[in-house]
Amino acid sequence: MSHDFEATLFDKTFRGSFGDVAFYRRRCRGASSVLELGCGTGRLMLPLAKAGHEVLGIDLDPVVVERGNQKLAELEEQVRSRTSFHLGDMRDFSLGRTVDRILIPYCTFYLLTSDDECLACLERCREHLAPGGQLLLDGFHAWKMRGRQDTIEVPEEQRGDGPIEGRRVQMYASATWDCPKQRYDLRFRYTAELEDGQSETRTEVLRLRYLFQPQIESLLERAGMRAAQWFGGFDERPFDDQSRTIAVVAVAL
Repeated sequence: MSHDFEATLFDKTFRGSFGDVAFYRRRCRGASSVLELGCGTGRLMLPLAKAGHEVLGIDLDPVVVERGNQKLAELEEQVRSRTSFHLGDMRDFSLGRTVDRILIPYCTFYLLTSDDECLACLERCREHLAPGGQLLLDGFHAWKMRGRQDTIEVPEEQRGDGPIEGRRVQMYASATWDCPKQRYDLRFRYTAELEDGQSETRTEVLRLRYLFQPQIESLLERAGMRAAQWFGGFDERPFDDQSRTIAVVAVAL
């Protein structure tokens, strides 16, 4: 499959959470510079750049970084001049400068599946925060899984059906909750029609470790930060034990 096909498939799979772009735009008001970790193809970066912020993005996947630069090239020069995509690892990056906001949206922090990886990321964030700067991250809040000691299999269901590069592509998803380990494996199966009438199938697995509020709070403190605000949704409702979303605004100690 071509890079363009892969990047389009990425965009159709990871479309964000309802209201998250507006949330991050609000929380970045007054900030001159913004860094997004796990930026993908610019779903959040580009609206922030259009709003007037200097925006930097880091992602580990060269295909999505390439697509992000393609999207950027289509925008006006003023936006292009203050926006940049970088290939890199959120556990180990060095920009040689600080920024006013660091964003880790859309469960990206859950891709770090050990405390050591989480701490490495948060310590890099602390190093890159300007005085008065803020780190913001969000994820799903798996409150129904708290305290469970079983494994739950979620059966496959169709998530999408549409054309990519003139080919019909169907997307299916299934998942496994490993509650004792706080692991959530999300499996995607894609079926794409070929020109000869045959089909091609591929499977990808997204492995996440979900976290609860006390764990995030402890990791922040160990990295030299503290939670300043907690939200239970992108409308900034207060966080509680049964919130479906957990979002935190953190500052340096």
